[in-house]
Amino acid sequence: MSRNIHRPSFDDFLSKDSTFRDGHVLTLFGLTAYFDGREVHAEGINLSDRKSVRVTHGNDDVFKRAFMQHEHALYDSLIDDDKCRVVPLPQYTGSVELIHTCLKTMVGGFVLKYRSHSLQVYRLCQIRLFHSDNHGFVLRSKVDRSVQNKMVYKDIFSYRTLFALVKKNFDSSTDEEIRCPVTTLEAGSDKIRFVLKPINWRLFVDHVNNYLRREHEKASTSIDDKPYFSVVDSSKRQRNT
Repeated sequence: MSRNIHRPSFDDFLSKDSTFRDGHVLTLFGLTAYFDGREVHAEGINLSDRKSVRVTHGNDDVFKRAFMQHEHALYDSLIDDDKCRVVPLPQYTGSVELIHTCLKTMVGGFVLKYRSHSLQVYRLCQIRLFHSDNHGFVLRSKVDRSVQNKMVYKDIFSYRTLFALVKKNFDSSTDEEIRCPVTTLEAGSDKIRFVLKPINWRLFVDHVNNYLRREHEKASTSIDDKPYFSVVDSSKRQRNT
């Protein structure tokens, strides 16, 4: 007979950590946009309470009217004004023709949501969108477009994955430094980049390490109250004659 051994998990961590239990601390991200390596926009975004953010460029009113007409189901789910805040990108005044060309087809942009402890991106624009991260989980992956009333998304960052990475380091006792998770989106080329970082990632890593230490100490020092097998009084085994 085997024992039921408690194994540390992401869900168990959330249930025991009051700081992260309600999830609002996890929904804060930093967003920075770059044109040709130059920062053109930076802000902190809050995706709590099922809110979303849409990053776009160009005439958004024309896009919204056309999108509502042809993609009604997607409109209600992705760009309804009551649920989604618009982040307009500034006009590009530089001399790189490729950036001008890409921005012309970035009308509609992309939507960022936070669901199931993951940051998700929904592409609405015509320009191709690629994402990568600095932990080597994704080198360069295409984000498919939500179109014809079919909603498509891609998870571009997951706290579950970060938890697993911290736990792997803890279990191996390597003391390897965990880097800030950085997710990069490229619109058409690397000349237009969007960098996303979880604002409270360091606090999360510290709390996970503390949780793993506590669970490890409990597992090391716990003593079962009952043995595997109980000894039965032989007199109680006698048959009635």
